Order: sequence, then C-alpha cells, then structure tokens
Amino acid sequence: MARPGDSESGNAATSRATERTPLLSSASQDAPRDAESAGNVESEGEGGANGDGADVKPGEESEETPLHILLPTMVALFSAIILSALDGVLVTTLLAPISSSFGESQKGTWLGTSYLISTTAFCTTFGKLADVLGRRPSMLLALFFFGLGNLGCALAPTMNALIAARSVAGIGGAGVQTMGSIIMGDLVPLRKRALWQGMANIVFCVGTSGGAPLGGVISATLGWRFGFGAQVPLLCISALLVTIFVRLPASREVQAQSLGTKIQHFDLAGIATLSVAVISSQTAISFWSGEELSFFHPRVGGLLLLAVLALTSFIYIEEYVAKEPVVPFRLLHNRNFALSTLFFFLVSFSIFVMSFHMPLFLETALLLSPAQTGLRTAPCAFAISIGSISAGVYIRRFGRFKTSLNLSNCLSIVSAIMLCTWDRKSTPSWFFFVSPIPLGLGAGFASTTALIALLSSLQKADLARANGLMYLSRNLGGVMGVGVGGAITQAALRVQLMERIKGQGAQETIDYIRHNAADLINLPRHLQEHAVDSYQAAVRVAFIVAAVSLTLTLLVCLPIREMGLDRAATASTAPAEASPPPPPSSSTLEEGDMSVSEASVANASITEGVRASQVRHEQGEVRK
Repeated sequence: MARPGDSESGNAATSRATERTPLLSSASQDAPRDAESAGNVESEGEGGANGDGADVKPGEESEETPLHILLPTMVALFSAIILSALDGVLVTTLLAPISSSFGESQKGTWLGTSYLISTTAFCTTFGKLADVLGRRPSMLLALFFFGLGNLGCALAPTMNALIAARSVAGIGGAGVQTMGSIIMGDLVPLRKRALWQGMANIVFCVGTSGGAPLGGVISATLGWRFGFGAQVPLLCISALLVTIFVRLPASREVQAQSLGTKIQHFDLAGIATLSVAVISSQTAISFWSGEELSFFHPRVGGLLLLAVLALTSFIYIEEYVAKEPVVPFRLLHNRNFALSTLFFFLVSFSIFVMSFHMPLFLETALLLSPAQTGLRTAPCAFAISIGSISAGVYIRRFGRFKTSLNLSNCLSIVSAIMLCTWDRKSTPSWFFFVSPIPLGLGAGFASTTALIALLSSLQKADLARANGLMYLSRNLGGVMGVGVGGAITQAALRVQLMERIKGQGAQETIDYIRHNAADLINLPRHLQEHAVDSYQAAVRVAFIVAAVSLTLTLLVCLPIREMGLDRAATASTAPAEASPPPPPSSSTLEEGDMSVSEASVANASITEGVRASQVRHEQGEVRK
C-alpha cells in the first residue's frame, strides 16, 4: 500500500512500482472525487476484491501513471490489439482459398459470423474475470484462447472444425479488446481516457490496413494455413510483453484469497444463461438474414425460443439469485447509463448498416473492384480516428461533453442524408469520397463522448458490470445492423429485380443476380443495367434506415445530463452492493472498458464493410 504521505508529497507518481506496491496512488491528480462516494467503498486492489493491480479507491479518479510505466504497458496492450485487428482482415482475404480447399464456399460467411458471435457472448465474462483473476492473468487467458483458436484454424481438417476454431478465437478476441480497455482504465485518468482511446484506434487502423495486402501475399505464396499458424508465435510474443510490462499488483487482502473464494463471487449461472441467450439469438438472426430462412423455420424459431427462455432465466437469476449479479438492473434507473447503453446499440446498428452497404453500393452500382472500393471508404475509416482523438483533446481541455455529443450526432445524420442521395449517373466522383467523412468524424467523436457520459455518472464500484452490459449492447447493435440491414436490402433488391426482369427464366436470373454481386460486371449489357439500378435502389433503402436510426441516437442523447469530470461520479441510484469481500473496484477495471473497443467499433465496422465486399468478390471467383 502507498504511504499516507505519498499523495500529498507527490512522490507516488514517481516511485518505482513492484509486485507489492501499486502503480497508482490513492489520490487523484485531478480534483478529488466526492467524499461521500469515496466513503462508500474501501480501498481495494487492482480490480477490487478479486483484482490483480493498482490500489485505487473506487471513489477516486485514477492518478496519471508515470510515462516510464505507462508507455511499456501500452506497447504490450497495443501489440495484442493490432494482432486482433490484423486477424480479422486476414480471414476475409483468405476466404476464397479456404472455401476452395474444402469445397464448401456456402459456409464461408460463417467464419466471420462465428467469431463475431463469440466476441459478443463473452465480452461481459472477461469483465468479471478481471475482478476474479486479475488484469494480467485475464489478458493472458484471452491471448491463450486467441492463440488456441488460430492454431486450431491452421490444423483444421474440415470446414466445420475451422468454424469451431474461429469461435474459440472469438473468445480470445473478446478478452483482448475488453482487457486492453480495462487495463488502460487503471492507468489513465478519466479526462485523458478519450485521448488514449484515439491512439488505440489508430493502432487498430494500422492492423486493419496491413491485413489485406499481407493476406494476399500469404494466399499466393505460403497458403492460408500459414496465415493462421504464423499468428501463434506473434501472440506468444505479445503474451511475453504483457507478462513483463503489465504489472498491476494486488492488495495483500486479495493475494490472500483462495481461488475457491474468488469463484464464489463469480456469477456462473448468470453468465451461462446470458451467453446462451446471446449465441442463440445471434445465430437465429444469421440464419434469417444470411440463409434467408423464415422466422417459422425450425432452426430460426427454435433458436429464438431458446434465446427467450435463456433470457428469462438470466433476468430471474440476476434479480433474485445472484449475490453479485453480472448486470445489476438497478443501474437502468440511472438516466445517463440507460441512455448511453441505448445510444451504443443504436449507433452501432447505424454504423454497421452504413459501413456494410457503402462498399456494396460502390461495387454493384459503380462496378468498382474491391481495391477501388477500399480506397473510397478509407477516408471514413481514418476520420473515425480523427474524431475520436479530437474528442479526447476537447474533453481534456474543457471537461465537458454534452454539447459536443449532440453536435457530433448531427454531423453523422448529415452524412447519412448525403449518402442517401448517391446516384451512379448524377453524383460526381469526389462526392463519393467526401460524403462518408462526416459520418466517421461524428461516429468517432460521439462514441468517445458517450463513453465519458456513462463513466462520469456511475459509482466506481458499478463501472465493471455497467460497462459489460453496455459493451454487450454495442455488439448486439452491430449484429442487428448486419442482419437486419442485409435482410432489408435483399428484400428491396428482390422487389426491384422483379419489377425490371420478367419473362421465361426470370426467377433464375433474379436469384443469380442477388447471390452473385461480384459477377455483375460480366452480365449482358441489358441485364447489367437492370441489376445495377436495382442494387442502387435497394442499398438506398438501407441508407435511409441508418439515417433514421442515427436520428434516434440524437433524440436519445438529448436528455443526457452533463457531469463534472473532476469530481466523483456518484449519480448511481443506489450505493454499491455490499458483499464480502468488498465489491470489485470496477473503477479501475472497466472504467476504460470501452476505451479501446468503443473507439475501434466504428472503425472495425468500416473495415468489416470492406471485408464484406472482398468476400463477395472472392466467393464469386470461387463459384466461377
């Protein structure tokens, strides 16, 4: 524990950290937290009762960490984040040779879907694991699953085995993003969190930008299995960096606890039922939108029924059974938390719809290649990073967020309206470059400020589980954006094609055009015109849906209250739940839970849109 005089003398900020001494003193470099909030919860170790890190009081803001500790730690975290970003793009680039080698191209899309489902289902699990096992062990566990999944992909004998291995890698991907954010939250004060969030977003951009060309080289020379296998030693290096530099020692009380005692505070039943509900619902959505099965099909209907039963069980367990619930429902009475959670669902839905359909429009309406499409969408991806960093600078300078949050939402709405006006015949070429940029700036800025709005309104002891729920909401919004947006587009495309193509063999032609977007350029001239016009009209419907969703995000954010960032965030409707041992210090745990992941979500969704265009192109090549 830090000496009582350290916070006053300032020595805590420069003293050498060891496994037995905290990196952060108990006093904040910013203005002290509210005394009442600070008194609710006693000082805990890293992650609180079950943590593994700095001795930071839940009622106080984290003190700024010395650079000689912060920078090596960030290097270790960013090494894992960049590998996670690189992995996603590699898989999309290698999809065509993978499908060809197994002769099952119809299952290719499940390589990405299985990963996304696992990531969504296990994000809250790692938020709790950080309390139970500690920061560094949880991060190493995430890297273990990530490496195990990639090793399984490299050795997979069948397509089904490869899909299962991608699900395992998704568990690790959820942990890498979540734990990176949590550890950043331990080390960076709230006012500077957004700035580091933007830096993490740039790192993610570098990984996604380098993945496509690297995947192309690997596919042409070394084979797709090497693309997965080569990540394993890199992940081992990242794990070594985490082991060396991520040193957030636990308090003596935490170190004295047995593993059994820690597990007693782990809501296994709640996490299990929530995971079943998430996996079942997302798989049902994938069957409905991707394989065009009706809601009454046994696969879809059965999975939705299972999801409802699991969700009902989860609510009952959290409300009446769990001693330390993963999701304390009392938090929903907190205005900023409830509205911010809804915001992240809506903005993720909107961004995923836009980012998946921008490449689709460019590739089908303008008949651009995947490389040209990537060039057109790149400015939007980089604008997200700029928006996030700008938000960090603004919040650090002024300590306020509400006005900027509303203005950034307006900027995104303007961009969505501009995209709704896209026309292949009348829109100038430069407009396709410029119009998505405000969307990136607004999304990056809004995601950062909404994160700060949530963090500033909760008690420290509630932040871990609160951020876990918000993280889940964000991922569900992304999945719904992909599934619902795709289903709406396909329905509109079917109607448009049926109006334009008639006569003998019309249905076969329509089905071919709907499922082979990459082959439009090879169609006869008269069919190509019909197909291009139909795709343009169908994608415009998706753009309109996204614009409406973004308008709802603005309305949701209007009632959010401005909270001071230099004092305790004690706006929770009830004090932190008391339970022996003391409740997890979610302050340090997931105060930054969204720091990396929320910063990169919009950026990741833009990247996913480019990936989707590549997948369509490569699957078309496989079919030919």
